[in-house]
Amino acid sequence: MDKRTTRHASARRGGGRLQRLSRPAGVGLALSLVLIAVGGILAYADVIGPANSGGLTQVGPTSGENGFPAWYKDSKTIRLEPCIDVDDANCAAAAPLPDPSKPMSFPDNFPDEMFYQLADSSILPADLSAADATAHPNFKAVSSFNLEGAFGGGVAKANDQIVFGRVRFFYKGLVPGAKYRITHPYGVDEITADDAGAIRFTEDGGLSIGNFGEALNSRIGPFLQWDTGAPAGYLGDGATEHNITGSPYTTNFVHIQGIAGAKAGDPVDSLDVTKTQFTVMGKKATTSGVGVDRVTYSRTTATDGTLDVFANTQDDAAPSIEVTGSGFDPTPLRGAAGHYIARVPFTGSTPPSTVNVTNVSDVPASKKAADVTDAVQITNASYDADLKTLTVNANSSDKLAPPTLTATGYGGLDSSGVLVVNNVAGAPANVTVKSTAGGSATVPVTMTGKGFAPTPVVAFAGTDQDVVAGKTVTLDAGGSTGPITGFHWTQTDGPTVALSDANAKTTTFTAPTVTADTTLTFSLSVDGPGTPAPNTVNIKVLANAPAAADSSAGPDQTAAVQGGKITLDGTKSTDATGFAWKQTGGPNVTLTGANTASPTFTMPKGSDKLTFELTASNASGADATPDSVVITPKPDAITISRAQYTRSTNEWRVEGSSDVFGPDVTVTVYNAAGTQIGQPQAVDTLGAWKLRVTNSVGSSPSVTVKSTSGGTKTQASTIK
Repeated sequence: MDKRTTRHASARRGGGRLQRLSRPAGVGLALSLVLIAVGGILAYADVIGPANSGGLTQVGPTSGENGFPAWYKDSKTIRLEPCIDVDDANCAAAAPLPDPSKPMSFPDNFPDEMFYQLADSSILPADLSAADATAHPNFKAVSSFNLEGAFGGGVAKANDQIVFGRVRFFYKGLVPGAKYRITHPYGVDEITADDAGAIRFTEDGGLSIGNFGEALNSRIGPFLQWDTGAPAGYLGDGATEHNITGSPYTTNFVHIQGIAGAKAGDPVDSLDVTKTQFTVMGKKATTSGVGVDRVTYSRTTATDGTLDVFANTQDDAAPSIEVTGSGFDPTPLRGAAGHYIARVPFTGSTPPSTVNVTNVSDVPASKKAADVTDAVQITNASYDADLKTLTVNANSSDKLAPPTLTATGYGGLDSSGVLVVNNVAGAPANVTVKSTAGGSATVPVTMTGKGFAPTPVVAFAGTDQDVVAGKTVTLDAGGSTGPITGFHWTQTDGPTVALSDANAKTTTFTAPTVTADTTLTFSLSVDGPGTPAPNTVNIKVLANAPAAADSSAGPDQTAAVQGGKITLDGTKSTDATGFAWKQTGGPNVTLTGANTASPTFTMPKGSDKLTFELTASNASGADATPDSVVITPKPDAITISRAQYTRSTNEWRVEGSSDVFGPDVTVTVYNAAGTQIGQPQAVDTLGAWKLRVTNSVGSSPSVTVKSTSGGTKTQASTIK
């Protein structure tokens, strides 16, 4: 996938308005889009410049020990492995083990985060000019450019691994509302500081569990490293600030500059500071690893069983790879360009259930266990659109003891490998056949039969109406369907009126004066394929005008569930036949059925109230005094599962959950004195959040967590 096509951006609440320039000024520019945050609500903004096209190029096979990729490679052929050894002096920023007194083991004693690259730039008042330091006494700007591994649920767990490239700016001490241009190794961003004079922006590329290739689409890459003197086998020592190289744009620095805002009168900051030194951590991979794509068996008799092994490793390596298991001797694989195969005879009445594939060239050797399954072949998957019949033909590579085959969602195949399913209204795009011996195959479904008839032409003259004399009445054929080429209105009953255009889709007339209720009938015919039938509509002209409608938007709702379906209630309006709702306050939502008595919408996440206005109407017209209703969100329920302060490392770890979740919800942690601990943390898609801060404010007997969705929770803390 082209790196320019997939990007995940999240702007933390209060992070301000972002405009990202993916290349420094002077490099060829183009126009695209990026998510921004304005007042904590995600929106879109212009992005100028192509994405980084010289970044990460390849992800290695996953480790048999922890499930993370053995390495990532950049466009300069540098390969990095995870920096997870806390005893490695050059992995100083590696995350600690849950129990440092015990050896690392997965998943029970494994760090909850890990880094392939960790590159930080910290700019403090001492780095500013005298004038800027005086104007910004509380200034601090931390810029991070990391390739990071973690877990979807926040704690080490098998099959929950994620890897993402992260660009993050956490700045404070700026001018509230001022705009800043940030030039850094991976591009240029323009962000407006929030009302507290802070920028809190995080962009993560690749957050899908197990989809490690997504990180290649992030802005991270090529890897950053010391320009000279790095320890052998490392990008840097992980602790010492040093000049770097590696930027695809040769912008091996962080430059923060105040610039003019988008509107006249926006504040402008004279800040202009550059720092060329970073702390950089990253360990160059010394092994290639090994991945197993597939191991299948085939047999026709009890003596001709064969295993087919498909494996992979670094594309430019020349490794020695072998497969071992019961029923056969160790056998080398052969191949090149990262792909390796073996065809291995085995003995015994049954094939081995698992084999081990080992890259013996690695030191230590990389090993991966793999299940052995049969190979399923689907020879036909077709749908007869005339008969509405789905037919599937498939077979297994095990001819000696054929396993049962099942088409997912449709049932089992018979002993000859055939399944015919009748009365299937709609064909699936693909069919998957699974075997009780573990094999599986998926193929696209082909279709047969006659072509479908085009959409029929159907005339619809609209709904009946009640009107009063003198009112302009609109006849609307917009509900008609099909390839219509013409519209024709004809009056068939009632006092004759003059239509504004009898051959238009929409026409009007003036309701006549009547002494008794009188019905006017109009027929609509349309031109198009076939012989579409005409349709009629009745307009009743009322002799006596009804009383004006009285709007009632219903009582205020004070505990609307965030993310839930909310129904507005205009049914208490009197003498009303028409309803028109509009939103007048709060975050914008989409009303479904805005012209009905009871429209619905999805309550947004947050603590802001929403207001709506209802104007009821009838044949006499619209109510001159609309009615309003206020919808107040129910605060989220916050739980704190961990609130721990470690004196030896001055580290806070606070974790918990919210029953309102997603990247648009954040929580902030405070100590007992009301001082904020760390930066606001996003609540993930499962409702979990966590905060980890080193060199933090001192211990506190309790912490308080406040959510942007209105919830708050105070709990005693544990001090170690």
